Amino acid sequence: MAFLLCALLLTPLATLADPDIWTRTNPVPLFWALVLILMSLALQGATPGKRWMKLVLVDAGPEPGCLTCRELRRLGWALALGLEALLHGLVPAPLTTGLLALGLGLLGWHFLWPALSGAADFPHNAATRVQIAQRA
Repeated sequence: MAFLLCALLLTPLATLADPDIWTRTNPVPLFWALVLILMSLALQGATPGKRWMKLVLVDAGPEPGCLTCRELRRLGWALALGLEALLHGLVPAPLTTGLLALGLGLLGWHFLWPALSGAADFPHNAATRVQIAQRA
């Protein structure tokens, strides 16, 4: 969510500063996606929002869940959008359009689908055997 908010706030400013930013390659989104993934892994998924709400990640089954897999699934959309921005103008348009569609599709599947379907948990938690629980 932080990545999305930063993108929404910084994109108009970047466009004002450089109107040609959308016509050439741009490594900044990929850099921020990697920073976000690495910070999330370093904090073991304990985002500021989870800490504020006193939530922790716990294993949902007898075998330990895969935190790295969870974070890559949770933030895969940011990685796809970052790659699209990096490769824009360097590779054929169908590839970058595909990365854009993949990134937006993953974003919708991970955050909108659970809200609209009434699912009990996010797909990235269920797939990696991780649950969010109240800290004791």
